Amino acid sequence: MENLYYVGVNMANFALAVLVTQFIWYLIKRFSKSKKKDVTEQTPWYNVVLSLFVALFSGDRALVGIFTLIVTLIIALIGIKRKGVQEKQISNWGFGITLCIIGLVGTMSYYGMWIYIVIGAFWIWLTVYNKSQKFFRLTPKVFSSLILLAVGIIVFFVGNYYDKETAHIRTDDYSVKLGKKEATISGVATPNVKVKTYLDGEEITPSEETDSDGNFSFQAKTPGKWTVKVTKNGKTASDTTIVKKSQAWKDYQSKEGAEKAKEAFNEAYADAFSNLDSIGVEEYNAWADANNAGGGGTIDDTLKQVQKKNSKDIIAAYVNLSTLKDNLKKLQESGNSDADTYREYYTDIKKLQTTVLNPPAGDIDNFGDDFEDQRNTVNSNLDMLEE
Repeated sequence: MENLYYVGVNMANFALAVLVTQFIWYLIKRFSKSKKKDVTEQTPWYNVVLSLFVALFSGDRALVGIFTLIVTLIIALIGIKRKGVQEKQISNWGFGITLCIIGLVGTMSYYGMWIYIVIGAFWIWLTVYNKSQKFFRLTPKVFSSLILLAVGIIVFFVGNYYDKETAHIRTDDYSVKLGKKEATISGVATPNVKVKTYLDGEEITPSEETDSDGNFSFQAKTPGKWTVKVTKNGKTASDTTIVKKSQAWKDYQSKEGAEKAKEAFNEAYADAFSNLDSIGVEEYNAWADANNAGGGGTIDDTLKQVQKKNSKDIIAAYVNLSTLKDNLKKLQESGNSDADTYREYYTDIKKLQTTVLNPPAGDIDNFGDDFEDQRNTVNSNLDMLEE
């Protein structure tokens, strides 16, 4: 049902184009003083006018009408001197076949275009094989257009509800290869919602976001299994793209990427330590004050208050730790000789994160000893990184 409302729009636009053309044809015939067959009786010119209205009503898909206009106009001009064009229904065949071709080619890149294959085939059946039968005193074209318009409106509202109010997401490619630095992951999802991204199961922050049409796109700089998820009205949908290594990416990582990854790692390491250290110190002081006060709530409540107060630092720490992991993986993939050392640095700051954000059970001394040991270790690592 993805983008089903586009199908409804295409159906309704075509139906309106036929109804307007029919009305114009009726007015011309009604007020025409000529008793001879004039241009209004010629099917090729009907299809030319219809193509014009299809182009006008189709908005950003006006090319549908433009292509049929070119085909039908050529046929109409040829038909001025060749009566066989009218007799053999070449214009109706050309109009219908052109719609089928447009629908077939368009479907490869745009989901809602498949309906033109159906409309084109139906048009040939209606105008070539079933042009005389009336339905409820209405001509086949008018009756069919009214039905098509009604169905199109229903399909539009069903599709619009699905698109706007349900969780759905689809990436453009199941797998992509990294270029020299990155690969693009794009797709379509529920409009105006956050797209959470995960690399090999771990969430990458900050989240992406879809635009008003549901499109999203971001750059993946690391190979692996990238999963994207959206949530709407309590329901979650997801899709996956496998980002594969390329020789260009490997060469870049081994020659230049490793040093840049180290620089980014060092900067994020210092920032993450600053975030976690300030929180840990405040937690220790709050714990000590609570002990000295001898009552009033629990230590869990005290630590929650500290973390709530420092929520921005906590978010910043998560972002920096995500950056650390990303750049550590780049080092490992590049085969850099310092990758194992940087892995130890990463392990140390993860321990500090766990202690600060999930303080160990027990008394303040347990927390204080762990925190002091780990902050000294990370601080020592910073000295090594700055050399």
